[in-house]
Amino acid sequence: RLTAASSGHKHRTHGMTFKRVEPRQAVEWIRGAVRLMLANPAPFLLMGMAMNLIALVPVLGPIVRMVVTPVLYAGIASAARTQNEGGQADFMQLLDGFRVPGRAGPLITLCLPGVALQIISASVLLGIVAKAQSASGSAAPDPSQLDPATLLEMAQMMMLALVTLTPLALFVAALLFFAITRVMFDGITALSALRESLRAVFASAGAFLLAVLTLFFASVAITLPLLAIHPMLALLVINTLLPPLIACVLYLAWRDVFARPAQSESEGAEPSPAVIEV
Repeated sequence: RLTAASSGHKHRTHGMTFKRVEPRQAVEWIRGAVRLMLANPAPFLLMGMAMNLIALVPVLGPIVRMVVTPVLYAGIASAARTQNEGGQADFMQLLDGFRVPGRAGPLITLCLPGVALQIISASVLLGIVAKAQSASGSAAPDPSQLDPATLLEMAQMMMLALVTLTPLALFVAALLFFAITRVMFDGITALSALRESLRAVFASAGAFLLAVLTLFFASVAITLPLLAIHPMLALLVINTLLPPLIACVLYLAWRDVFARPAQSESEGAEPSPAVIEV
């Protein structure tokens, strides 16, 4: 069983209490997530595969997946909590976000930041494609047929999109990093969860960034060799492994940063330090 971090200061803002953790705690979150999955891999991998299958349903699948993703992540986090507290995670816990009263509505509301990010990203991509089509006069432009000035302009547009969308994606991740588990385990409203998640991430920005970057580069390291075999294989593997891994990280981060003293002590943690008013 993994114990909660006992170091760091707690902050209280507008009745909300959370603990600031050091950047190195992100490594413990990821290590702990891997250990939880390896301790009982079957249900976690089946949960990842189920999320994959939803996305593969023609037309409606990707839309449904986008809307219910926070609910399913909450279910996997619930399974991670069960596993860490000495129980056995079960595949059906994937639906805990629907089964626990009062959780489904707020969790579904948490899909809105991700939906907004997807719309903005798609709009930017469509703008770049439209520029290429206009310059080439073809619906499927060949880069070799574009003049250097157009290629340079497209490259600048892509760089601008990268510079713009990366901070936006990090902002959305910060909104959701603690929000899903706060709704699932603490039963607060979606708006309160988003607001508190953002504040807690700012307080532990180093740990948040290190966790996000480590997960990103780990996914790239897993995907690239598999792409050489078959793109579909790479997509299947990463989309099966990553959701349960992320959900386990979210649970461990919530436990270290937001879990009340009674909750932490029930999982074997040392007593929390005194609250510091900020």
